[in-house]
Amino acid sequence: MLARVDDELNEENCGPEVAENLAKVVDKLLRTRLADEKLKEKQNLYSRPKNCEAMVPTRVNSEIWQQLQPHTRSQDIRMQKVQNSLLKGLMPLTQLTNTLLQLPDSVPAESRESIVKQALDALTLIAQANGELNQRRREMIKPDLNQQFQQLCNDQVPITSWLFGDELAKTCQDITNTNRVSQKVSGPGLHRPHRQQKYRQHYRYSKNEQGKPRPQSNFPRKQGGNRKVQQ
Repeated sequence: MLARVDDELNEENCGPEVAENLAKVVDKLLRTRLADEKLKEKQNLYSRPKNCEAMVPTRVNSEIWQQLQPHTRSQDIRMQKVQNSLLKGLMPLTQLTNTLLQLPDSVPAESRESIVKQALDALTLIAQANGELNQRRREMIKPDLNQQFQQLCNDQVPITSWLFGDELAKTCQDITNTNRVSQKVSGPGLHRPHRQQKYRQHYRYSKNEQGKPRPQSNFPRKQGGNRKVQQ
């Protein structure tokens, strides 16, 4: 009984079988990497539909790209290459979906709707994978950003054809204004050390011959006993 429950928990929820020769081709495609020449040949077979403007690799805003470490740039270029292949896969799938939408009336409506739904679901899943890839790119870049502006990597900042949105300057200004307000409403008590703590920071205590504590300044002194002014 326990063995059966364990099998049920480990069993993957699979759908109906497809044609055996198709299953073999799909498995081989998933386990085999195409040579660069073959891959480029496949990619060049399909072009982006003119009115699908978002079907392009997402670029890093130039203001940020110029500030990235060489290693970060190299890593992002690799991820852009993966993203390009993903988007190239969307192109024939989009054309196929368009063809299905134009099926003649002779095809039963129920069958037509089912086929179109499957194609649209495939488009949706691949598009979500592309969005997740963009977010992973942001997280990889985040350590290179000024800490004040790491909020640019939040999900709330929209991704367009640019990784950090079309209005980067405005977004940075909004973040700056928000940080100023936060500092004002937080209250001085969170930023100023207690007077006694400041006193302890500037003075240390030594003992005189009678064993009593004697305050002694930590500041460097000039000859004549005057304190050295910090430059």
